[in-house]
Amino acid sequence: MTINWQEIITAVGGQIVLLGAAAWLFKALISHRLSRESDEARIRLKADADIEIARLKSSLKADTDVEIERLRSSLKLMALEHQVRFSRLHAKRAQVIADLYNLLWEARSMAAQFILQHTRDAEESQKAREKVVELFRFISLNRIYLPKSVCALLDTFEGKLRRSVVFVEVYWVRAEHSNEQTREQANKVIQDAVQALESDLPQLFEKLETEFRALLGGEEVIQGKVKP
Repeated sequence: MTINWQEIITAVGGQIVLLGAAAWLFKALISHRLSRESDEARIRLKADADIEIARLKSSLKADTDVEIERLRSSLKLMALEHQVRFSRLHAKRAQVIADLYNLLWEARSMAAQFILQHTRDAEESQKAREKVVELFRFISLNRIYLPKSVCALLDTFEGKLRRSVVFVEVYWVRAEHSNEQTREQANKVIQDAVQALESDLPQLFEKLETEFRALLGGEEVIQGKVKP
């Protein structure tokens, strides 16, 4: 029997071609399927990512809203605390001014009573001196509540008043006017004290009243009481 190699080769070749075609088709189908699955995977991934982004945005907004509200509440609380502290400070300052105003009037009145009426009275001298010292102590302890301009006026007022009382006490209560020179010195002391009481101190007192009213926001201070 003669073998027809050409037919065999043709047959085999056809099968190879068929196999090759089948392999290519299979590969194409697999690639298409994989491509389709890849597209679907990308779509699912994008959808999942969109959902996650939306969730994160919502969560972030909620957290931000909470923080904003917390900050707003904190600021309101701080503002309230500041207002309370300011109100207390203003009330304290008003009380200091009222007490100081009373003390200024008392010290000046008592000094005037000693210098103008009871120049040689040791008891009146002591009362005036103690009242002036009380004024000095009060100013020293409460100057933190007052601006520097007011403190400067107070220091000038208190200094003039204290010097007047002390000098008159030294020259008219303790000293002996044994000669013309000491009498002249005593007269000069009393003249300066009267000048301070009748001219210098009233001017200073006026300035202090103006400053007190400004500090109290337009309120009037009348004899130690805050009058709206």
